[in-house]
Amino acid sequence: ARREALSLRDPARQELQSGIDAATRILNAGQADSATLKELRGLRGELKALESDTQVGAVLRHIDQAQKAGIEKMTVLPGRDGSARDAIYAIGRAAVRSLDLQDDQRAGHGMSAEQTQSPASWFNRASQKLSAPEETPPQPNSPKSRGPQFG
Repeated sequence: ARREALSLRDPARQELQSGIDAATRILNAGQADSATLKELRGLRGELKALESDTQVGAVLRHIDQAQKAGIEKMTVLPGRDGSARDAIYAIGRAAVRSLDLQDDQRAGHGMSAEQTQSPASWFNRASQKLSAPEETPPQPNSPKSRGPQFG
C-alpha cells in the first residue's frame, strides 16, 4: 500500500496540472465563471498539498498505523473517478477502515456474548464512536471541508 501510494504521486501531479492548465485556458479565454475559478483554486491547493507531501504523508501515516497495529491486508474500494489522486485517497480510507474494524473487533471481544448481541450495545458503541473526536487531520483543500467562499 505504501509503495502504491508513493507511485501514484507523479500521475496525480500530472492529472492536477492538466486540470489547472484546462481551467487556466478557460480563464484566459474570458469564459470562466465562479465554478471554474473555484475549481482552479481547489486544484492549485490540492497540487500544493501533493507537492508539499501533506496529502500523501497523511495517507502514509495511516498505513504505518495500520501496520503497527498488525494489519496485514486492507481492502481498497474503488475511488469515485478512477484518477491517481483519488486512488491515493482510497488507500488512505482503506487503512482507516482497517483500523476502525480492528478497534470494533477488540471492543467486541471485551464484551460478553449477551452484550454484543444486544442492539442497545451496538447503539452505545456507535454513539461513542460518532461522538469521539476525529483522528484524521482536516483536508484544507478538500471541497467538502470548505466553508462558504467569497471573492
